[in-house]
Amino acid sequence: MNQFLIRKIDPWSVARTVFPLAWIVSAVTIFLVYLLAGGILARVIKEVADTPVSLDGTGVFMGFFLSIILGFFSTIATTISSVIMVAAYNFLASLGGGFVVHLADSTRTIDKEEE
Repeated sequence: MNQFLIRKIDPWSVARTVFPLAWIVSAVTIFLVYLLAGGILARVIKEVADTPVSLDGTGVFMGFFLSIILGFFSTIATTISSVIMVAAYNFLASLGGGFVVHLADSTRTIDKEEE
C-alpha cells in the first residue's frame, strides 16, 4: 500500500476544473429557473394585472432573464469560492502537513487478515 502526502494543490488547475462543472450546473439551473420563474411570473401577471393570455411572453422573458443572471453569478461564485478554499487548504497544509492518501491495487480482494 502506497502513502502520499498532499501538501499543495494548484489553484489554477482547480479553477480550470471547477469552472466547466459549475457552468454545467448553472445551465441546468438556467433551464429550471426559466421554466419555474417564467410560469410563476406569467400567472402573477395574469392574476394581479388581470391581463389577457397574450401577455404570457412577458413572464417567460423575465424568467429567462432572471435565470441567466442567476446562472452567471452561480458559476462565478462557485469558481471563486473553490479557489479561496484551495488557498486556505494550501495555507493550513503548510502549517499542519496536509492529507495522507493511501493507495492500493484495485485487483486486490479483501481477505480475513485485513479485517
